Amino acid sequence: MSYILEALKRSQLERPNGEVPTLDSVAWAPETRRWPLAPMAAALLTGVVLASLLAYWWAAARDPVPPVVTAPLPPPAPVRPVAASLPPKAPESAPLPAERAPAPPAAAPRPGKPVTVASVPRPPVKVVATPTPVSWSDVDPKLRSQIGSLEVSIHLYSDQPTERLVFINGRQYQEGATLKEGPQLERIEPAGIVLSYDGTRFRLPL
Repeated sequence: MSYILEALKRSQLERPNGEVPTLDSVAWAPETRRWPLAPMAAALLTGVVLASLLAYWWAAARDPVPPVVTAPLPPPAPVRPVAASLPPKAPESAPLPAERAPAPPAAAPRPGKPVTVASVPRPPVKVVATPTPVSWSDVDPKLRSQIGSLEVSIHLYSDQPTERLVFINGRQYQEGATLKEGPQLERIEPAGIVLSYDGTRFRLPL
């Protein structure tokens, strides 16, 4: 369609003014064909591949691959017969010793007089009497001066000995403890405590 329009424009330019253009006066431009590029590229690539295959085939036919020669295997070594080994002889068993005759049973003791065992007298057990604790006021004045003053501020008695405690001079003690002043707390009683010092037992009332 574009070629026809161009031809009409040329004819208008070339004809004199006022003349009607005819089909003969229109100059037809030859139509140029354009070949597609994709088929041409595919054909070219196919030709290159074919040429490569032909060149490879021609080179292979000209220089054949030499056959691989394998060395013959050595003959197997002869098998030597193995002599059958005989089992070792069992050692001869030593003769068993003759069985001894059983010993005759021991004769039972004849009944006789009964044997009396004398009793050994045991030594008497000495019971060491624990001295009765005295009152704090009856303690030797020299011993009291060595101990110093003892003041019970808190007294707690219980049936369980582990739950009993006292506070003496502001310090907490339980039964068996040694006071800072020196005496040992032997027992906590409901109405006081029992102490011991230098072999003297005394009771400190509340």
